[in-house]
Amino acid sequence: HELDSDRAPDASVFPRVSGHRLPPALSTVDGPKATNKFWANWVVHRGAGSPIYPMPYALQWRAIGACKAAELTISHGSPHNHYGGNAGPERIAYFFTPFVSELSLG
Repeated sequence: HELDSDRAPDASVFPRVSGHRLPPALSTVDGPKATNKFWANWVVHRGAGSPIYPMPYALQWRAIGACKAAELTISHGSPHNHYGGNAGPERIAYFFTPFVSELSLG
């Protein structure tokens, strides 16, 4: 039995949500993209300039200079991160890492 990857999924299981399609950005590879990964922001145009969080770091692309060269900026959570709250024994309720550019590769 072969899977038909070109066929739309069953609408009773996966109802179509209008207006939410996010076409891929910066990709020359045809086909579906895995977007449930930490780097999902970089796969769509709307999130291409947003940071991603491969903990304990945060990474963000930015354009520099008139030629718009790419630069990868890196932020380390400590000492800027914040966490707290009580979600149960020995569990925190939230972890927040603001992006503070500390190193750049370009």
